[in-house]
Amino acid sequence: MTVFKLQPINLKNSGAQTEKWVQDQIVEDPSILGLGEDLELKDKEDWTYFFRNL
Repeated sequence: MTVFKLQPINLKNSGAQTEKWVQDQIVEDPSILGLGEDLELKDKEDWTYFFRNL
């Protein structure tokens, strides 16, 4: 087992990581949230639906 210390980042000031990037990481592997192995994504946030219906 490899142990390493994570460092928080500020998404607002980060050029590479964005909120969309974080969402994509969770969609790819929901278990990274640490809420259990049986966690399953129900719906991905869909802003295109919101903007289409304005």
